Amino acid sequence: MNESSGSGRLVVVTILAVVAGVALAIVIQQAGVWPLDRLMLFGLPGLMALIGLGLVKAGGFRPRKVVTVIVLVIVIALLAFAGTGLAAAGQQGQLNGGCTVTADSGIDSTSVTDTSRSNPFDVDPDGGITWQASSPAPIKNHMWEIWVDVGGFQVVVANGGDPNEGESTSNAGSEDVGTYKEFLEERTGVEIVGIYQVGGFIRGDGGACDGFGFVRVQGGFLQGPIALAAAIIFVVLVVIIIVITMKGRRERTEVRRIEV
Repeated sequence: MNESSGSGRLVVVTILAVVAGVALAIVIQQAGVWPLDRLMLFGLPGLMALIGLGLVKAGGFRPRKVVTVIVLVIVIALLAFAGTGLAAAGQQGQLNGGCTVTADSGIDSTSVTDTSRSNPFDVDPDGGITWQASSPAPIKNHMWEIWVDVGGFQVVVANGGDPNEGESTSNAGSEDVGTYKEFLEERTGVEIVGIYQVGGFIRGDGGACDGFGFVRVQGGFLQGPIALAAAIIFVVLVVIIIVITMKGRRERTEVRRIEV
């Protein structure tokens, strides 16, 4: 089997495998099993690409060495970057600066520091949340920011500030989850379910606090168009990869028969 054919198929299989890995990560996140952190979003594509390379080799293809090396570099880069998230896999929520944050959703109650990837704060997508926050001293003329972690990168979803002229050290409130969920879905087109790492900070005159926690908006396995679409994409791509690699094995068998 010539090197040109093998190289082309390896490139195609690698691309399909990486996309399949991303789709699988989305399915797992939407099911509320694990967030789209660095370990998940880069590790699964890297693992799928490595499996794809093995299937191409097992199928009898002989790609050019330079193409194989490039694919290996991509695989190693993905897995190495994912590996930098291993240390964070078992971490719990954090709050620095002496602040406290607690919340109750009606189906779960927690403080930020008690949450983790495996034990997130559960929220009913059609329910509400009550929350309380405090700081060790008044923080005046402050600014705040809230972000969501996507693949190890902090995506800012809200920010603001307040002079806090009353020098308050505590705040409390309630939020309608359904209203926020509908608002975000209308503007992003994304089904807001699954597990997320959410963090932020507040800083100003008198102090500063920052931290993060883990929240799971309940939805269920393959509930919603995003999860279902990602699952279908994953299955279809895996089937295509198997067909491509098995075709090489059949072609090699046919060539041997002709030679005999």
